[in-house]
Amino acid sequence: MDPQRRLLWFRRLSLCGALLAAAVVVLGAWVRLTDAGLGCPDWPGCYGHIYPQADHNFSKALHEMTHRYFASLLGIIIIGLLLCGIAEIASSR
Repeated sequence: MDPQRRLLWFRRLSLCGALLAAAVVVLGAWVRLTDAGLGCPDWPGCYGHIYPQADHNFSKALHEMTHRYFASLLGIIIIGLLLCGIAEIASSR
């Protein structure tokens, strides 16, 4: 892949990361305002499941897990940007 194309993809991924970071902040406020911070006490699941179950306080668990999923996706994007940056530095030497 040529350098211009790599730069374009890096910028797109950076923009997605910035927008997702803003969404994580808004979702964090939503979780806080709905008092759902402990809707799922364990990590990475919720009461031992990947997604919230109806047998617990479902609405609070759903708020908390939505925030966690978005934050996890943001973490993956940040790691991807880091790896792209490292690869670019290594290829330019």
